Amino acid sequence: MRICATRALLPLVGCLIAFATSSARAADLPVDLHARFGQTSDAVAKALGDKARRLDPPLDYGVAQAKILAKGVPVGGVAMTALYQFDKDDRLVQVLLERRDAGAVPKSFEAVVKALGDALGKPAEACEKLTGIPHLVERRWRTDGIAANLTFLDFTGQAMTLDPNRDATNPLVPSYVYEPTKPRSFPRRIVLRLFPASNTQLAGQAVCHQPPLRR
Repeated sequence: MRICATRALLPLVGCLIAFATSSARAADLPVDLHARFGQTSDAVAKALGDKARRLDPPLDYGVAQAKILAKGVPVGGVAMTALYQFDKDDRLVQVLLERRDAGAVPKSFEAVVKALGDALGKPAEACEKLTGIPHLVERRWRTDGIAANLTFLDFTGQAMTLDPNRDATNPLVPSYVYEPTKPRSFPRRIVLRLFPASNTQLAGQAVCHQPPLRR
């Protein structure tokens, strides 16, 4: 059953998937993506309707293939592109959402962090890697049925050193205004993976190991 969320869940997408029991089940997603784990690609495409774009050939991610794409999926007010990934039996096992380039700024990342925190509580894991390339920030959530891995990747190193509360993080402000010696183009990505918490193969290892800095 899908109902409009209340209390702290509202910032996530405005309407989430609710359940008859108090704990989330592995077959349900914490974001209203009109799909459930275990569904076939045909069932997901039918549920998405005009939003679904079939990928032919599918994008191969090793353990799963992305067969369907949907754009403009909101998470915390940030529009993301969703890739629906299926196993060899054509069953949905993971949804990967991403935001790239100009839209992948620290303020957007923090908005997604807040939305997931409001919906799923405090992250089970949090880390940062601010040396080397790429710079990484990661947050991981686990519930009884749902896992959510959120990562910010910055392949130039500049974006992650900026305070997300400063005006300088506005993508409309040219970089040379506040960082004249830094490059003006920043390949960055915000990546959110949603999958059943029981699927340890999809969980993978943490991408960084340094605790978050206190700001």
